[in-house]
Amino acid sequence: MQLKILIINLHQNTMKRDYAEMQQMIAANFVDDKPEIQLESCPVSIRNFQFRSEFRKKRSWKDLLPASLSNHELLGTSYPENDQFWYPIFLPEKDRKSDEAILLLHGLNERSWDKYFSWAFYLAQHTGKAVILFPIAFHMNRSPKKWTNPREMNSVVKERKTSSAELKELSFANAALSSRLDERPEQFFLSGAQSYQDVVSLLKQITNGEHELFPEGTKVDFFAYSIGAFLSEILFLSNPKGLLKDARLFMFCGGPTFDQMNGASKYIMDNQAFFTLRQMFFHKRNREIRAILKMYGILRFREMWKSFVTMLRIEKKKRRRERFFKKYNQQIYSIALAKDKVMPPDAIDRTLHGRKGSIPVPMEVLDFPFPYSHENPFPVSNNGIAKDVDESFRQVFSKAVAFLS
Repeated sequence: MQLKILIINLHQNTMKRDYAEMQQMIAANFVDDKPEIQLESCPVSIRNFQFRSEFRKKRSWKDLLPASLSNHELLGTSYPENDQFWYPIFLPEKDRKSDEAILLLHGLNERSWDKYFSWAFYLAQHTGKAVILFPIAFHMNRSPKKWTNPREMNSVVKERKTSSAELKELSFANAALSSRLDERPEQFFLSGAQSYQDVVSLLKQITNGEHELFPEGTKVDFFAYSIGAFLSEILFLSNPKGLLKDARLFMFCGGPTFDQMNGASKYIMDNQAFFTLRQMFFHKRNREIRAILKMYGILRFREMWKSFVTMLRIEKKKRRRERFFKKYNQQIYSIALAKDKVMPPDAIDRTLHGRKGSIPVPMEVLDFPFPYSHENPFPVSNNGIAKDVDESFRQVFSKAVAFLS
């Protein structure tokens, strides 16, 4: 029997710690390549670790992706920061569960961890588990710094504007991703494939006892937001080497099949790039897309492709997808937001609960008493709503803590 979807309105409460203050305090002290960061008078510390991606082996990104069709120097063809990078782990200083961890996966087109600092802090403090913030390929500190520079990216914006009069949602924040996906939409899968393989490598390292923080056999659960939830579903569907058979997945603002997402946003990608992406995956036959992607020589291509296609369209691969959610229904929990236009709640509902609405994956739909969006669920700039934001944040994350503890 399907669990009832709840619409919950959150009210003001006195909070022990201000959400915005917590986020700003950590951001002020964070350095992404500093091995250890101590937060004054805080029960959580931060360790940074280096990771080397083995996705390409002997082939460079310049070999995989020829020069940009626009020849724009800012988009480039060499990305050393994508292949070797630092990732932070938030560690509770007391009562830490050394053989358990939470892997936090972020949203699409994000270049800074700032939004997630308070998320990781709260999860680490209240679960007693290490929280690993792992960047998706070409995101966060895995992308060139120029991509976040408004002055430099405005030249890309101007170039895109001259190419089409129908452009909407274009901004300096999404210009790099929009240009890259518009020119070569297969990069969406390539970036996802590298992220998939990097996460698998990290999980192996942790569970095999090869990471200095974790003993052999450490259990890793997932907190996944937005496109991170989509990547997580593909990982769980594939379950490479049985690494995820007992893992739990908490999804926030994510979970629908790709065809039910709306990626056109000033913070994600413009409408032309999203149209091009949809054209590739929905208007070409699977064998055509496979032929394009296979030429890149992707390792583990078959297992990834099968799971990716299962999560691509709501009307396709229903049996496999529904078998998966039935099997994992006690290991998955989803929270959606009522006014989310990127990952709409009804789309998440259709995906998780199946054609007949009978798959019992727990799902709640929350509605906050202040203006919010998918990209910014907990706005910190307006002091007039600070108490409501704090309460809403704790409402979501207390549920995550209860599920992941």
